[in-house]
Amino acid sequence: MRKISLKLAITLDGFIEKPNAEMDWLVRDEETDFGDIHTEILSDKDIIFYGRISYDKWGNFHPDGNESQKTKDAYNLMHSKQKYVFSKTKKDDTRSSQCFVRTQTTAQPRSVSAQATALNRGDNLGCTPSLRQCGCKISY
Repeated sequence: MRKISLKLAITLDGFIEKPNAEMDWLVRDEETDFGDIHTEILSDKDIIFYGRISYDKWGNFHPDGNESQKTKDAYNLMHSKQKYVFSKTKKDDTRSSQCFVRTQTTAQPRSVSAQATALNRGDNLGCTPSLRQCGCKISY
């Protein structure tokens, strides 16, 4: 069975955002494009686990014309990945590539990991911090 790795940027208070959902603290250097950071995080991931909140904010986001080309490319990369969304409330959208998992146990993430291994795909799994809000307990 493959391991699930957790890669995230987080502050000591347990949140990735400032109180008004700002993410500007991630990019301190004006020469660094957010797309570069996003691409680096996603480059070695094959499957992404989201909690519903993270999926709503990030996993289903499509940049508009004001975003840099690097940011657009990073989101295209993200949308090419297989996604699993752990939620007690949201249901599948048949038009997209994500799978909504309605569970509160560790069984489902482990099952996805086992399936990837069984297929000998060697997938690298990434997940977001909001998984804990739907009751998933993932060891990393």
